[in-house]
Amino acid sequence: MPKEFPVSLKEIGEKFYGVSGIYFAWRQHTHVDVELQYVGKSRNIGERVYGKPGRKPYSSKRPELAGCVVNVVLFPEHEIHLAELFYIWKLRPRMNSETKKFYEGLPKTTNAMMFQTDDNDANFSGLEDDE
Repeated sequence: MPKEFPVSLKEIGEKFYGVSGIYFAWRQHTHVDVELQYVGKSRNIGERVYGKPGRKPYSSKRPELAGCVVNVVLFPEHEIHLAELFYIWKLRPRMNSETKKFYEGLPKTTNAMMFQTDDNDANFSGLEDDE
């Protein structure tokens, strides 16, 4: 496994070929702001994110992944469907069809899930539970 996340699409393709789980695609806006673009599931994360070994990468066919780095959470194949729905619901990524309506009419930089780093400290906003 990669030592640090997030990593490039190519590294995910190489390290997670044939492995099932959930992937999170992040796009960096500035050196401290990274926006969650997409949450997906796959029985073969490496192929789904990057493509088949020895072939042209998918990035031209997957605009939601272009220019992104990726995190992975491994799940058994029988759990990936519910896990994906949970993460889409909780994190509201910008490019998933299930959450696009949430962003209609909002400024382009608005996101329920922003990852900010400040002196190696991570701060998450938008994850508070509704009471």
